[in-house]
Amino acid sequence: MAEPGKLRIPLVGVKSGSRNVRGNPDVFFAAVERAYAQAEATAGRLTREYAIAGRRVRLQFAGEALLPHLTPALAHRATTEPGAPDLTVCVWETATTGSAAPPPAWDYTDFQPNGLIDGFSTDELTVAFELGSNALSVVHHAAGRAYYWVKQAKQVPYFDRGAPLRVIFHTWFSRQGVHLTHAGAVGWPEGGVLLAGRSGSGKSNTALALLASDLRYASDDYCLLTGEPQAHVYSLYSSGKTHAADLERLPFLRPAVSNPRRLETEKALYFLQSHFADRLIGGFPVRGLLLPRVAAGQARTTLRRVSAAQGLAALAPSTVAQLPGIRASDFHTLVALARQAPSYALEVGSDPEQLITAVTQLVEALNAGAPPR
Repeated sequence: MAEPGKLRIPLVGVKSGSRNVRGNPDVFFAAVERAYAQAEATAGRLTREYAIAGRRVRLQFAGEALLPHLTPALAHRATTEPGAPDLTVCVWETATTGSAAPPPAWDYTDFQPNGLIDGFSTDELTVAFELGSNALSVVHHAAGRAYYWVKQAKQVPYFDRGAPLRVIFHTWFSRQGVHLTHAGAVGWPEGGVLLAGRSGSGKSNTALALLASDLRYASDDYCLLTGEPQAHVYSLYSSGKTHAADLERLPFLRPAVSNPRRLETEKALYFLQSHFADRLIGGFPVRGLLLPRVAAGQARTTLRRVSAAQGLAALAPSTVAQLPGIRASDFHTLVALARQAPSYALEVGSDPEQLITAVTQLVEALNAGAPPR
């Protein structure tokens, strides 16, 4: 029987009868807990609280090294209201704390293409290792507790600073019936639209261009989504990314570029809470799907109604490709959305005013219950 206060995980994927950490998710999780506790004892504890999709999330840092890398994109959801967290994410790095994560308890053959570790990711536990940043993410779902580790803060790539802790948020929120989705979102409190499509389709540019409109911005790339009876989108990150060349079309974004000296190798990364706080929104009912595509050599922006199947084809594959451990409930939510919300192809011309007019009028019509034919 487990000691009081200790978490126990079913021994799924154990390769031998050994109680060593090797091949044993229970012992590995306990080792992660100890490593974080040691880091916190050395560097101290800092906490930040966030209200996200009706849940309270606490980030608990061992020292301050990772604060500037993980918190700017979440700044718009910060809260000072008292309350117990639904999810606590414990964060540390080795460089300033001296505490390393336990060595891998699996073989290279246990790596799944999406970063999940075979035998260590179950209904109760998620373990993922991102090879690009060498970041470890561990989530105990029943306990509402997660851990994130990197060797040193500078390993966190710019795109992870724009959308931090994605694996943890995706896997934990999914079990709450709230699904991380690869989509942009703009609208008003009474309703709005998702911008769907593969990377490079124009989602980010379209969502960011609409910061110059009366519409409110919820996301450019990742948002949280609930399904039936009425689809609702929630903002998770107040960040955005574009290619540096796109600043010619979006010059009002220049003051918000967080990485101006690295634009030769990185996309421009914007943290919008500091510059466009009044343009941001926490969420809204989803009234429609927009499938943006840049219309080269054309000034005019046009809309045309397309099928639910085309809407789902724009939304689902990119979400599945972007996120690890997609569950049936994630996909069912996307299917339900495509069935209930009309889909429109958005041919984006070079005239920003035409884009603003087209999308604003569509959202107004959808909210009034009289979508254009």
